[in-house]
Amino acid sequence: MSSNYLMKKAPFLLISVVLMLLPVSCLDLDQEDSYQEMLEQERIELAAYMEEHYPGVEPLPSGLYYVELEAGTGDSAKVGNNVIVDYAGYFLNGTMFDTSMDSAAIRGEIYQASRIYNPLEFTLGYANLIYGFQEGVSMMREGGAAKVFFPSNLGYGRGSGSIPTNSTLIFDLYLLEVSEF
Repeated sequence: MSSNYLMKKAPFLLISVVLMLLPVSCLDLDQEDSYQEMLEQERIELAAYMEEHYPGVEPLPSGLYYVELEAGTGDSAKVGNNVIVDYAGYFLNGTMFDTSMDSAAIRGEIYQASRIYNPLEFTLGYANLIYGFQEGVSMMREGGAAKVFFPSNLGYGRGSGSIPTNSTLIFDLYLLEVSEF
């Protein structure tokens, strides 16, 4: 095959490849637009929920809403600190989906006898945990309790395990201990 032949055919080959990929890329854009629309609707629903249940609480730039239930008196949690946290996670409809506390699991009707319920220990900012959870903890002081509300882009996004796509999440957080790494 001569290079002259390839030079003549190259534009056609390139156009063929682009035409073959165009429907796929349009599909991806359509899916992304749909996802963004769902996310915007989720933010609107969360803002309405907050206005009804916690009027005056404004979202942080990330979209997280933070409600301090009890001020802590110990050290502030900072990125790089080891923290120990008890938590209970809920969907916006009030259904509990996870907790570190057996008493909360019983109340939330999700108790599993085979599970060991213990506080969660992790290094803030370096753990493989959802962003909204870590952002909420970073606003607390040792001994404090807070409730955080956040859209799915700060949580599990398009879903994970038993968490459906675009799920707004609520966490009750209890910061038990803060220590240096």
